[in-house]
Amino acid sequence: MPLAGMASCIDDVQELAWRANAALARANDRLFAAQRLISDKETLYRLLEAQGIALPERILARNLDELERVLASLGAPLDSVILKPVVGTESRGVFRPGPGASPADVVAALRGLDDVPDEEAVLVMPFIGARARPAEFCLDGIVGARSVTFCAVHEKIRIHERYPIHDRAMVTPPCRPPDPAILNALLARFAGAFPLDDFVFHLEVRVDDDGQLVPIDLSFRPGGGLIFRSVLEVHGVDLRLAHMHATLGLGDALRAIGRRAAPRNGSAAIAAVFSNGQPPDRLNASLSAMLAPEPGSGGLMTYDLSNVSILSAASQASKPDVGLCVTSALTAEAALAELDAVVERAGMMVAPEGEAPEGENPHRYRFLVSLLNQCYWVTGCVLGSLLGAVLPFSTAGIEFSMTALFIASFTEQWLRTRDHVPALTGLLC
Repeated sequence: MPLAGMASCIDDVQELAWRANAALARANDRLFAAQRLISDKETLYRLLEAQGIALPERILARNLDELERVLASLGAPLDSVILKPVVGTESRGVFRPGPGASPADVVAALRGLDDVPDEEAVLVMPFIGARARPAEFCLDGIVGARSVTFCAVHEKIRIHERYPIHDRAMVTPPCRPPDPAILNALLARFAGAFPLDDFVFHLEVRVDDDGQLVPIDLSFRPGGGLIFRSVLEVHGVDLRLAHMHATLGLGDALRAIGRRAAPRNGSAAIAAVFSNGQPPDRLNASLSAMLAPEPGSGGLMTYDLSNVSILSAASQASKPDVGLCVTSALTAEAALAELDAVVERAGMMVAPEGEAPEGENPHRYRFLVSLLNQCYWVTGCVLGSLLGAVLPFSTAGIEFSMTALFIASFTEQWLRTRDHVPALTGLLC
C-alpha cells in the first residue's frame, strides 16, 4: 500500500506539472502572438482605430529609396513629420528630421544607423505636438480582465536629437500631467483593443493641438531601461513581477498587483546619459559613492552601466550609454535638478560633446561656438597684455600657469577617454 500510494502521488504531481506547462504554453502563445501582431505598426494603428482612438494619417514607404521619393513629394518642411520603422517595438523609436534637412539628408542619416537596412519599411506621419503646450508621455500599467487596473504616467522632458531612439530624461509623476478625463477615456478604449485579457503594457503618447492623447508606440512589457525602477519608487508596483504573472497566465495575481498600488510622496527622474568616455571601473566607483543610503531618502537610487563596455567608440559617441534613476521627496522639478547634479558630479554629459540644442542648425551652432571660443581667446590675451603692463607688482614666473593649465587638460583628457589620439596630438602641437 505505501508503494501504491507513492505511485499515485507521483502520478498526481506529473499531471499537475503537465497542466501547469499546458497553461503556461497557452498564456505564452497568446502573449507572443499579440506581441508579434503589434510589432507591425500599421496593424497596431488599425487595431487602435477600430476602438475609436484617433490616429494621424500616414504614408508607407517600403524601403529607403522609396522613402526619399515620398519625402520629396510632401511639399512641406521635413521637421513637420516623423518617421517610424514599420516593424519592431524594442526601442526602435521615432526619427524626426532636423530643420532645413533635405530628403537626401534624412535618408543618409538613417543609412548611417547600424540597425536601419536599405530595405527598411518606414511610416511617414505628421509630427504630433501641440503648439501651445508640446508634451509627450509614457504610460506603464497593467490590464486585467480587459480593464486598466494600474497606470503610471511619465513625462518626457528633453529629447536627444542626434540618435533619437533614446530619451534624455523622464519624470514620474509628470511636471504637467495630462487631462485625467482624456487619459481615462484613452485607457478605457485601449484595454479592449487586443486579443488579450491580462497584460502589462508600455504605451507612448503625444498631445495634439486639440489636447487629445495620440498613441505613438506600444509594447506588451514594462518600459525599458530604468522605467520599472521609477514606477517602483513612486507607486510601489513592481512591473517586472507583474509581467512574470502575465507571462505565466496568472491573471488573478496580476490584477492583485495593480490593486495593491500604494503611491508614495515623491518623484523620480530617469535618464540615459553619456559616460564621456570614462572607463567603466572609474565611473562605477564614482556613482557607487553617490548612491542614496536607503529607499525614500532621495538622491541616486540606481544606475546601469551595461552599455559602457559593449559599445564601440563610434557608437558610444552618439548613443547614451549610462542609465540613471534619481528620486526626490519634494517635486518632479527637484528630482530633475538632482539628476543634473549627479551627471555633473560624475563628469558625465546629457548630450554628446558639441551637440546642437534642439531646434538649432547643427552646422551654424558649431561654427558660432568655434567663433566665440576664438573671440574669447583673443580678447583674453589682449586684456591680459594691457593689464599686465599696468600692474604695480612683478608677474615674473606667472607664465608657468599656462603650462600647468595644459598639463591639467592633457591629464584629464587622457584619463576620461579611451581614444588617446586627440591628447597626443595636442601634446605634439
